[in-house]
Amino acid sequence: MMSNLLRFRNIADYSVDPELAPSKDISGREAYQKYLTHATPFLIEHGGSPVF
Repeated sequence: MMSNLLRFRNIADYSVDPELAPSKDISGREAYQKYLTHATPFLIEHGGSPVF
């Protein structure tokens, strides 16, 4: 089991991987939602199950 306590930036920081940055600024919360949308199928495929 993994538990995440999250704080989000007002504007997501893509300075480490600028090629992943969207064309317009988004919030950290929006960026995390995009990550979840992309990552959840892989999690499920490998036997995990998200609990929110």
